[in-house]
Amino acid sequence: MVNSDHFQEILPGLHLGGTPPVFDFEVNPRAEFTKYEGIDYVFTFHKSSSAVVGGTVEIRYFFEDDWNSGLDPKDVPQLTRLVDQAYSLWKEGNQVLLRCQGGKNRSGLVAASVLMRDGFSADDAIELLRQKRSQDVLFNEQFVEALREGGL
Repeated sequence: MVNSDHFQEILPGLHLGGTPPVFDFEVNPRAEFTKYEGIDYVFTFHKSSSAVVGGTVEIRYFFEDDWNSGLDPKDVPQLTRLVDQAYSLWKEGNQVLLRCQGGKNRSGLVAASVLMRDGFSADDAIELLRQKRSQDVLFNEQFVEALREGGL
């Protein structure tokens, strides 16, 4: 599965998406486990997303999508390691999905940082994500500024 209603392929093997309500404990207390056919690794940045099952490896790390204060400095070292890990797995030829709740800000920040590791400027990475996923990707201006200052 390359694209669905809930995630899109940004570049071959690199996907960006959100958590559908049926898989989100925050909006559905009886959320089901998530299964992604054809995805090797899922990086989850939403605390209420249901667990990924099947042959897919899931890596979870929650951080706030704070529109006023931006990224909490305590999250930067771990997020930088996760960006490095996602980038390496993707470049090794794995199918990598980066997801949060809406697939726009938290996962968008990580996806843009992965693209920046691949040589994109911050603005080019943001534009590509908006073209492929939604014009609403990275509407958190604090995250956009963090990317323009060098990303993760």
